Amino acid sequence: MSYTKKNRSEKAKRDTWIVLGFMLLVVIAVLVLLFGASKDELPEVEKAGAEMPFDVPGFTVLKEAPFGDLNEKFSVACMGTYSGTYVEDGSNEQVTDVLTIVVKNISSDLVEYGLITVDCGGETATFELSALPAGSYALVMEKNRLTYDNTMVLSKPICEQYAEPNNLITDFGNDFNVYPSDGVINIENISGRDIESDVSLFYKNYEYGLFIGGITYRARFSGGIKAGEIAQCMQQHYSLEKSAIMYMSYE
Repeated sequence: MSYTKKNRSEKAKRDTWIVLGFMLLVVIAVLVLLFGASKDELPEVEKAGAEMPFDVPGFTVLKEAPFGDLNEKFSVACMGTYSGTYVEDGSNEQVTDVLTIVVKNISSDLVEYGLITVDCGGETATFELSALPAGSYALVMEKNRLTYDNTMVLSKPICEQYAEPNNLITDFGNDFNVYPSDGVINIENISGRDIESDVSLFYKNYEYGLFIGGITYRARFSGGIKAGEIAQCMQQHYSLEKSAIMYMSYE
């Protein structure tokens, strides 16, 4: 082999290694970009914060507010402000920017009562809810109509109390027929015996895919109901379209 041919061969090998080296650098650069992008995306997901699972008119989610599981019973899907009909005290008055949470029952059983608080930086927000079935959500407005402002520093919600159902009857079909209508509930005693205790029927209002308010309304039939009789109770909050009967209470 001549000197010239030998140089050309060595140059070709060198060029090949240069190309391979360059390609390796390109691959490394692409991998760095991909892994770098993945790492950068994680904080963005966290920064995105809470999402409201339902489209409720008047509710605005506070994306930076704390959320998540509180215990084995409740999880707060998000916190936000609500402007509209205030239901927690039954008044149905109009309110603006009331601090509100969306709570889910993450247990496998109905929870009869829950008390959740949020430290707002010197002031405590209180949320009460009742009769929340397993797997369902409720939009719960602050008990005292606390108005949110952007100077508040919201701490993670804390579940202070909860209670399991006690002496409540969900399967009452052998004792009563229920004939509800807008603004009124009629019940018929079909048990074959006189029921001498007060009879109470509990219901909640359901709309947009969740219960509206932590409140559970109570229709009370005082003095008992004799066998075969029908009793009536006027209920301004009951709606055939939106209300759901939860359970009854009687001896």
